[in-house]
Amino acid sequence: MITLQENKCSFCDEKKAIFYCNHCKLSFCNDCIERQEQDFYCCSNCNSKKIKSKKKENTLSGVILICMECNSTNIRRGKLSKKICPNCKSDNVLTIIKKRKKLRHDFRGTIRNFKYGYQVLKNFMDECRRHKQELITLRNLGYKHDGKIEQSLLWVYNSTQKLKKGIMNH
Repeated sequence: MITLQENKCSFCDEKKAIFYCNHCKLSFCNDCIERQEQDFYCCSNCNSKKIKSKKKENTLSGVILICMECNSTNIRRGKLSKKICPNCKSDNVLTIIKKRKKLRHDFRGTIRNFKYGYQVLKNFMDECRRHKQELITLRNLGYKHDGKIEQSLLWVYNSTQKLKKGIMNH
């Protein structure tokens, strides 16, 4: 298994980096990250966040909260905590572990797509070889052939061979 060097925080340079900013590409520790809390309201019945406030004089606060989806007054209050990059103030922050998992998943997808493309190219090359052999067999048997079709097929075959060699060399 590959062991990864633990990165230190880009800001304090003392503690282990835990978070990664996708915007400015810096990593930082739990102490250096900034947090922003935001209040929100949510309906307890349907979990909708579409809440409107209505003035009502006989309540303690003078305002009653109503769900716009189900008209319920059973509203709960919550806090949303966002992690903010201390450098660029972006909220596009992930843990390094999640970032590694995402990169691993994306890399596997790229390899899968490459294998699929390679298989399609291989099938195409096999078809070209088969058609080339059929043309050669017909020519050897003395059948007349269409020069344009044969020329086009040979051009496609030679072009794909060059492409295949180019891929193999890289």
